[in-house]
Amino acid sequence: MSEYNNRRKLRNYLINPGFQLRLALVHTLFVVVVVVVLVAILLSPLYYEIQTTNELWSQYVLAQFMLNLMDRVAVVILVIIIISAIYQIIFSHRLCGPFVNMNHTFDCLSEGDLTRKVFLRRKDFLKKEAESINSMVDALNERVCKLKKIQTELSSIALQLPEGKLEDGLRALIQQNKAFLDEWKVDSDDPETNKCV
Repeated sequence: MSEYNNRRKLRNYLINPGFQLRLALVHTLFVVVVVVVLVAILLSPLYYEIQTTNELWSQYVLAQFMLNLMDRVAVVILVIIIISAIYQIIFSHRLCGPFVNMNHTFDCLSEGDLTRKVFLRRKDFLKKEAESINSMVDALNERVCKLKKIQTELSSIALQLPEGKLEDGLRALIQQNKAFLDEWKVDSDDPETNKCV
């Protein structure tokens, strides 16, 4: 299988919607709390000045200034929340995507397909883990291919044995072993003969 067949679609940003949206929500709530505390700290001197001054005109001017400032801060908070949520979905996509890709590779391995590898995009996380999995798949692929070659040699030798009860039992075991090995799909299989080359 080629890398093209194993690539994930770039448009699927919500690979694991439950996890990704929950992560984005928690992160966004954290950002909101931080921004609200920051705004409260910055505006508290202005609010204190409004409460402590006795002049009505000063209170009016300060209150107008504070309301105008709050309008602008509200827009900034909204923009920060939107940017934060979008960033968190993109960030979680780079984390969830490799897990989904690795799970597909593990599913193929459990079905006996040693041709499926983990292919990650340039900005994905878990590259080291993907390389380890791919090394494991390559090692398994090589070992199964060697076993298939040995099986082929055993089969040709078994055909040269004379007829007999012991020889027939040996041939049957070799056939069972061949059937088991044929369930494994390896990179170096010849599609026509299904034998390692």
